Amino acid sequence: MEYLEALDYLYSLERSSAKLGLENIGELLNRWGNPQSSFPAIHIGGTNGKGSTCSIISSVLSSAGYKTGLYTSPHLQSFVERIQIDNKPIQPERFGEMMEEVAGIVAKMGGKPTVFEVATAIALKHFEEEGVDISVVEVGMGGRLDATKLVNPVVTGITNVELDHQRILGDRRARIAFEKGSIAKPNVPMVLGLGSAEVRRVIFELCKEVGAPIHLVDEVPLTKRGFDREGQVYDIRYDGEEMTVETHLLGHFQDDNLRMAIKVLELSDMGVTSESIREGLAKVRHPGRMERVSDDPLVILDGAHNPSKTDALVRSLNDFFPSEFAFIFGVMKDKDVKNMLQKLSGVGKRFYLTRINYPRSMDPKEIGHLVSGISGDLSYELAANPMEALRMAEKDGKKNICVTGSLYIAGYLRSFYKEPVAWDNHNF
Repeated sequence: MEYLEALDYLYSLERSSAKLGLENIGELLNRWGNPQSSFPAIHIGGTNGKGSTCSIISSVLSSAGYKTGLYTSPHLQSFVERIQIDNKPIQPERFGEMMEEVAGIVAKMGGKPTVFEVATAIALKHFEEEGVDISVVEVGMGGRLDATKLVNPVVTGITNVELDHQRILGDRRARIAFEKGSIAKPNVPMVLGLGSAEVRRVIFELCKEVGAPIHLVDEVPLTKRGFDREGQVYDIRYDGEEMTVETHLLGHFQDDNLRMAIKVLELSDMGVTSESIREGLAKVRHPGRMERVSDDPLVILDGAHNPSKTDALVRSLNDFFPSEFAFIFGVMKDKDVKNMLQKLSGVGKRFYLTRINYPRSMDPKEIGHLVSGISGDLSYELAANPMEALRMAEKDGKKNICVTGSLYIAGYLRSFYKEPVAWDNHNF
């Protein structure tokens, strides 16, 4: 298949046909030779921060000389961004060839796998074929029934547990913690990020049941020495050594992601040196999270898509770019949109409301009703697409613009500033 044909086939796999559980992904991987058995993995779940954490770990491992696979989701601009080796996405041509192989396997299966299950299988097969030394794998959603559950981890991690995807994972933190914490495996150490006593109790019990040693990010000494719009500087202790490190990643929320990454690397037994830590942190990038893509006007892309991520964004905007912002905002229907808008209104009063061509996208008119109900100080304009929203903000003379509400919105506009790896025929 050509790349665009492969995407057409992939998105033709309807969610409604999926079986709950690991049966389909298990069968797909088994028919493809169980590629996940050929390399170790670092498996990271959680509500927020898992993508940044995976990027940090992957960058450090690559700097240490390991051929490192990285599987994350969703993508920003091109689907192939999800599957990388040493920071290089899978070639679109190879992705198309592998999708053709998948289609042949799926035709023989009793059930039809989901988009995420197929993407996961392709990632794992690609890593096997390219002979990676280790992979860093981000959980898609939850953990207990997630397609990535079938990897063979040397370390697992849960960054945090917040209310998100409640329709699927449940509406209580304890229930969500159970789903996410269920990536724990016997004798595989788990690193647990910050969270409530309730969340920690659930995950501690899960780890005890399966025999997984548990470690806390609290164990990682980390002090921020300074920050500006170019990056952040930290004092940390790694493997008994005190060291100063720098990163171009912005946002206070990266503090906890860095703690998680450091502890995971310590427990991985990969022999990562302090020099590799420094080099990997200096190189790491995580597009779409507090990413500055323009200075005149200042444009920040941030895919915050739930209230806790929006909280983190607002705090970081206040400290890294202290000024009033205009927001280009689009969001999915299943989010706590009013709560997100209320938080954003603390740093900006003007909203340009938009959407992408995707069934889950919320109608901008509905978002507008929510904006009007928050405060009379807020105003908004409706835009047919994110590019039109950006043009409106520029025409109005806005000098500080933040694009947020969804990674899909951020990715749509990122293509205006950064050439994508490949031009997809689906903008979601």
